[in-house]
Amino acid sequence: MIVYRYSNRRCLAKVLIALLILISIITIILAVLLTRTNTKRSNKEAILRWNSTGITVAGVTGQPGNTSDRISTPRGIDLDWSNALYITDEGNSRIQKYSRNALVGETVAGDGSGIAGTGAGLFSHPFDVVIDLNENVFVADTLNHRIQQWIRGSSTGTTIAGTTGVVSDSANTFNFPYGITYDSITHGIYVSDTANFRIMYYPPGVLNGSVVAGGNGQGLNNTQLGAQHSSYYDVVTNSLFISQCDTNNVIQWSLGASSWTLIAGYLNGTISNSSSGFLCARDVTLDPMGNIYVVDRSNQRVQFFPPGQRDGMTIAGITGISGVNASLLNNPVSLILDTQLNLYVSDTVNHRIQKFMRY
Repeated sequence: MIVYRYSNRRCLAKVLIALLILISIITIILAVLLTRTNTKRSNKEAILRWNSTGITVAGVTGQPGNTSDRISTPRGIDLDWSNALYITDEGNSRIQKYSRNALVGETVAGDGSGIAGTGAGLFSHPFDVVIDLNENVFVADTLNHRIQQWIRGSSTGTTIAGTTGVVSDSANTFNFPYGITYDSITHGIYVSDTANFRIMYYPPGVLNGSVVAGGNGQGLNNTQLGAQHSSYYDVVTNSLFISQCDTNNVIQWSLGASSWTLIAGYLNGTISNSSSGFLCARDVTLDPMGNIYVVDRSNQRVQFFPPGQRDGMTIAGITGISGVNASLLNNPVSLILDTQLNLYVSDTVNHRIQKFMRY
């Protein structure tokens, strides 16, 4: 019996030692993981800062024109793989490309002299542009109520969605298409069909699109859209982030869902110049970390929202103040981030594109 008790004690001691070792290992692992998490968060906060003084990278402040160094009422902007800047030069009904560090642009779609029209080589007040990996150009030819695709180097475009000059709400027509979002995985496009209060999806080669958001009339209900001018397709969440001008908010609509979720702004469409509100949310984009950037047009600013946060931080412009100096904006409508997270803003009424450097 003495030997039996001694063996039990030895076994118990071994179990206790093993437990202590296991607890120590778990404690060390948790400490390492927490340290790494905190480091990542602090690095993220330190990195995401922008110079409040912008650099004019296209156009001449306050001087619209149709020469190669000028633009008139710029709208949507995009960047290609080389960080060349593409500008929807709405007032000249053309798309201008500014190669990296270039002082003048070249016309890659539309008529270079600013002639508008309905022909395959012309636009009528386009509002947005996106570029695919092959540098093909997709244009929201807004007043012609169509989407045009210009193959790289082509002198004319092809209508890939909508019917030229026809206004309706069928599967192959639009009512003022303002924005385009390109899906680099499916190579399809999402179109902000603004006055039909819906977003349409068109796979490659398909002329009849399908409604993926809205389509239930204009309103504040979470199954409806307001006057939305642009959206951003987020591949991580398989959803559209939609900026709504007249309801002053940004919403998320998961593809396949029948309603949206509020991301920023107010459910009832309240106008606000606070850190959590908007006065016409005009454009939206996300960075690889899920941070959200919003052009707050009539508040003359760009707002930054970390994931899950409703209070934004102004990273470009000054709330409620418009102007022509390098730290001010005048009715901005579009934004894009380059690979270094430098911020480009379409400063529409100043007829220029401003770049705010990350540092």
